[in-house]
Amino acid sequence: MAYQKLQVSDGLAVIPSATIPIPDPSTEVLSGTADFSVAGTLTDVATTFLSAGIQQNAIIYNTTDSVAYFVTAVTDNLNLAITSIAGGSAAASYVIYNASTEG
Repeated sequence: MAYQKLQVSDGLAVIPSATIPIPDPSTEVLSGTADFSVAGTLTDVATTFLSAGIQQNAIIYNTTDSVAYFVTAVTDNLNLAITSIAGGSAAASYVIYNASTEG
């Protein structure tokens, strides 16, 4: 009898949300540090969002503030429109995923 070898890896630290699904870690597109201080906007002067392949409804995990958002539009190379009614940290770490988990 053969046993399947267990694959051990780092798991995704899930940010609880009533409206944003858990992202699929294999669809990670981009990560960095951004300004979330303006409600409804993520600004990152160290990236180019237009060429990164970010899709509308991509999931953003703000890991500094432990908040999840959807991308509503890629505004330009430095800004994303996001689902947020309140601002966050001016220098927050984030990860963007293009799809949610299927499960």
